[in-house]
Amino acid sequence: MKKIPLAKRNPTILNSNNLGELLINVENEYAETEKMVLGVGGTATNDLGLGLCVPFGLKLFDKEEIDLPVQPKYFGEVNSIVLPNNKLPFPIEIVTDVEIPLYGIPGTSKTFAGQKGASEDEIEILEKGVLHILSILKLEHGIEFKNELIGAGGGLILGLSLISDVAICSAEQFLLKRLNLDEEISKADFIITGEGAFDKQSFMKKGTGILINSAKTHQKKLFVICGKVDYTISASMNQNTMIFPLWKYFSTEEESFKNYKTGIEKACSEIKSYILSHP
Repeated sequence: MKKIPLAKRNPTILNSNNLGELLINVENEYAETEKMVLGVGGTATNDLGLGLCVPFGLKLFDKEEIDLPVQPKYFGEVNSIVLPNNKLPFPIEIVTDVEIPLYGIPGTSKTFAGQKGASEDEIEILEKGVLHILSILKLEHGIEFKNELIGAGGGLILGLSLISDVAICSAEQFLLKRLNLDEEISKADFIITGEGAFDKQSFMKKGTGILINSAKTHQKKLFVICGKVDYTISASMNQNTMIFPLWKYFSTEEESFKNYKTGIEKACSEIKSYILSHP
């Protein structure tokens, strides 16, 4: 999402089509692929992954059987769905950083669409569109998603499940066990990590929260360098976790954004001083 200029962030229009094209390129160029591991999160889309299904043959039609663009703002007008006629020959293991439902509170639209550029009215349009698409998939194709915790990435997992056999792995399990991060933390003297905004979402199964919890278990000192911080969250941390928001080194938040490299250097200098004074 952060690679898209603010003026162009609009989850009612943007879709995941490019991801579908990428998956087809992988299929064509790497015939020996046995499995793909795909991390889901930080998207600018809220299209349930239907956009990525377009290169695989998915189509949306209104009541007049007119082909609709696969954009969330049209989801409420959909009358029928043609499912993908092509699937990937390899399974996808999906690593998700959050467990969140497809709809409701806290669903993907109501939780994340505002951050992606949607207004309050647009969030309601997105929410109604999600519910409408789910009802059509159930009534027309017998595919029922109910309200499983697959809302990460604007619901990408739904679309991925239409074009591949998918398995879901939590970020916590993937990082700590599959990548042996828990073992590495147990051996470390200090841990330094980073986060854009350190707030309650950091503990919604995201990397920083996972690191903090593991470091706490192993009684390790951990430093978080972040762009900004919710002090109600940082105040609840134990003494082994220290937070360094970049904005504290500048007079304005905007200045901290522009000079983030300087801010990181200042934060690292503080961390270095602390480590040297606590051998």
